[in-house]
Amino acid sequence: MFAGMSVSVVRAAVMLTITRSGFLFGRKSDGLNSLGLCAILLTAAKPYTAISPSFVLSFLAVFAIEMVSLYKPENSFRLSSAVLFTTAPASAGMFGGVSVMTIITNILLVPVCTLSLQLCFVVLLTGGVRVIAKPLLRIAALPVRFVLYCADELSMLDVCYVFTGSKMVFAVVVVTSLAMTVFLFRVKEFRKVALMTVTVLAVWCAAANIRLAVDDDISVTVLPGGRKTAYIVTDKGKAFIFDVGCKGRLDGAIQHQLDRLGVNSMPYVFISEQGALTSSFYYDDFFLSPDLFFIDDDPLIGDNEKLKVLAEGDTADIGDMTVTPAGSGYNVEIDGNSITFGKGKLVINGDEVDITKESTVLVLEGTKLRRL
Repeated sequence: MFAGMSVSVVRAAVMLTITRSGFLFGRKSDGLNSLGLCAILLTAAKPYTAISPSFVLSFLAVFAIEMVSLYKPENSFRLSSAVLFTTAPASAGMFGGVSVMTIITNILLVPVCTLSLQLCFVVLLTGGVRVIAKPLLRIAALPVRFVLYCADELSMLDVCYVFTGSKMVFAVVVVTSLAMTVFLFRVKEFRKVALMTVTVLAVWCAAANIRLAVDDDISVTVLPGGRKTAYIVTDKGKAFIFDVGCKGRLDGAIQHQLDRLGVNSMPYVFISEQGALTSSFYYDDFFLSPDLFFIDDDPLIGDNEKLKVLAEGDTADIGDMTVTPAGSGYNVEIDGNSITFGKGKLVINGDEVDITKESTVLVLEGTKLRRL
């Protein structure tokens, strides 16, 4: 109730209540049978719930908790590791990535949140008397703010999240996760668990970095929407967004593609229309925060340091890429290739490319074009 009665919270509460209810009545609990009963109850009204990402992750997490003894304090690290590796294949397949900081956040931050919850229960027990409740709730907010601060800081680290858009990285994550799941269900020694967990997480990060290092290709992802088109140019984990007439309306599709492509930074965004207003969509709605927006001359620009005017005739020289406004789009020179991003029109090295499909991914190998 204190968490807001969201679907995921209710689901987790039902699962843990049923799987752990035997202990409350002095009976031996059969966790796996109880978990099966939970699945039947939670999917009876809506069978398609069984394939929803939140249900799958909740089910796997509770399964890991059942397979690892929950009531042994020395197993908290092992428990967090088991939850991470049991849910990792599903997370990689559904969301295109896996968080490697889950273990740390569970061990360090969950107790802090528990403290806030306990203070809220104290407020409940006192009947909500204002003189007592108000200071207690203010104190309870402090640990939550600390957790949010830590989460924000951790999200800035490149090693926090491993993107599994690459088939090689995806295979490494799935295979090692399955192996670690079996290992953690059988081995209880803290040293062995800690050593293997750190080793596997290091392998994940190394695989992701190796994929970026050996990938010399430049990809152009096209998200067509009639006369409005969004282009994503990716190079070694960096993404450059070209919003040509979209005005931020394709931000959800762009975010999905960024996850699938394994992008870990988004230095620049180019917006052809209503730049100052459109930039708010990218800044507020995206997991990655752009460093700088290049926009047309917009009266709303104000003193925002993240907005820079790129008017007709100007040139933005950003490392290996040169960008020049061209009518309602952009001319881009990159790695010996000349690309024109227009409304519903893409020209690469003088040849117009068919972008009428729902989404198009093109890979530039030198000056040769390959469609995925």
